[in-house]
Amino acid sequence: MDEVLAANLHDGLTSILDAYDLMATEGGPTAHQALADSAVPRLTGTLRDLLDQHRSDPRGRCRICQPRWRIRPPRCRVLLIAHQHLIAVETPATPTRAARHATPAGPAHPRPAGA
Repeated sequence: MDEVLAANLHDGLTSILDAYDLMATEGGPTAHQALADSAVPRLTGTLRDLLDQHRSDPRGRCRICQPRWRIRPPRCRVLLIAHQHLIAVETPATPTRAARHATPAGPAHPRPAGA
């Protein structure tokens, strides 16, 4: 996808989401009703379409994210993010591969005080 087109799509989506947030936090009853009537169905429809596109195949692989040559299916990021924001009460921090294998910052053996 062309970078300019991608930037325009991203900017348009973030601006409408910002408008929804503003209506939800600072709007009165009329704004809240407008959100309930138009924004919520649009958002749920969008999310349902994304979830449908990222549905697992019979082998448990995401049809969009999973390259066919991989043996073990990775978790679909779209499903994980949707679950994290909509269902999970608290998600434990999962270290990334780089973080799991990173060396600790600082000396391996701390120096005693006064040494």
